[in-house]
Amino acid sequence: MKYSKATNYALHTIVYLIEHENEKLSVLKLSEHFKVSVTYLSKILSQLVKAGLIESTSGVNGGYKLSQKMDEISFMDVINAIEGNGALFTCEFQESKCLIHKVMIEAESRMEKYLQEKKLYEIAQPENQFSVERMISMLEERDMISPIDKECDKFDIHKGNIVIDYGCGSGGYTKRVSELIGDEGKVYAVDIQELAIAAVKKKIVQYQLKNIEPILVKNIKQIKDHVADIIIAIDMFHMVQDTNLFLQALHILLKNNGYLFIDVYHMTLDEAREKIANSRLWEIKDEIGNCLKCSPK
Repeated sequence: MKYSKATNYALHTIVYLIEHENEKLSVLKLSEHFKVSVTYLSKILSQLVKAGLIESTSGVNGGYKLSQKMDEISFMDVINAIEGNGALFTCEFQESKCLIHKVMIEAESRMEKYLQEKKLYEIAQPENQFSVERMISMLEERDMISPIDKECDKFDIHKGNIVIDYGCGSGGYTKRVSELIGDEGKVYAVDIQELAIAAVKKKIVQYQLKNIEPILVKNIKQIKDHVADIIIAIDMFHMVQDTNLFLQALHILLKNNGYLFIDVYHMTLDEAREKIANSRLWEIKDEIGNCLKCSPK
């Protein structure tokens, strides 16, 4: 059996869109990446749109992005979108009595079950998995050796505050924030990595912390709009691909009188200031070391 070249491109396109989940990618950019003609790839993208796996928007800022939760898209979803869902083997004799047909259909069924259970998200960034595990491990060691209690003083956190720790990592800051806000407050520990969320959950159990809610970035809409008194983003701003979209999302989550603290590393403060200014949503109120204190406009 052999799947078409179109299916090959479709599977790779979905993986690429998962890896760039915060972007809308034009057909031109995708065709340049895969080194294939725009016309050919457009037909494949149209089939994926028709199947509801991706969506497209036109205009200057248009492009393609996933229309489903990225962890739900299976190999079989993409294959069916391109190849259709017809049987791979067709018996030319009496199907109901043919033992050859029975074996082939059973084999096909097993393969389809495997491909339906196998999600493309699982392989989207395999090369980063080791580095993520290592990073979380290093952060956990840091939390044990050098607690960051005093680092949180600059955030001016009080009892009862609702805080979002965006890019929570191993949860070192999350734990300290949890202690500062008390039982009346709440801290949302947000991260893009499953391993980071697992590390925070471990801390919740270990230290019996009841005011923390871990949330993956893809589920960020579970947090109500304009609910946070304070948002902290520690050593992660340099990794954000679309800073305007990121800052817009934080603007929606923060109360009108709240503050966003962006702790800047791996980029200059001037670069960070420029990106914040370009969003036109924030006013930088103060600079505390490497930390920019911002209020919503």
